[in-house]
Amino acid sequence: MLEIQRLLVPVDFSGFSDGTVKFAAAVAANFNAEMIIFHAISEDEVEKIAESRVPRYPIDMIYADMETELATHVGKLVTPSELEGLRIRYAVSSGTAAREIVEAAKLHKVDLIVMATHGRTGLSHVLMGSIAEQVMRLAGCPVLTIKSPRA
Repeated sequence: MLEIQRLLVPVDFSGFSDGTVKFAAAVAANFNAEMIIFHAISEDEVEKIAESRVPRYPIDMIYADMETELATHVGKLVTPSELEGLRIRYAVSSGTAAREIVEAAKLHKVDLIVMATHGRTGLSHVLMGSIAEQVMRLAGCPVLTIKSPRA
């Protein structure tokens, strides 16, 4: 039987990952697993945020603010009763989303990645690519994709 002690849940704040957070919380509760809510921010965005303040805003403070924002976001998606008893951590890193998700999975030694997919096909898939598909190819653990009802 598959034993899941830790799962990674990438969140992009777009709404596509909202249902995935609820699903991942149910999986975490079922396995008594720790849930790591993760966000990858582009290096350009980090730089813009840092430069938007005088004096320059420290990078570690940007990450801390993003982790707080993740916790607030999750609190709006999952009811307190659904969160009760769950072990949740929040993590942020900068870089390309797929690569950062795979690296976070290695760093945190996760057993499962639970992530949203937009479900694009055809030309839009060819032009935009699929972060979920890249993660599935590169990850060293199973990846469970949840198709967004918005797709």
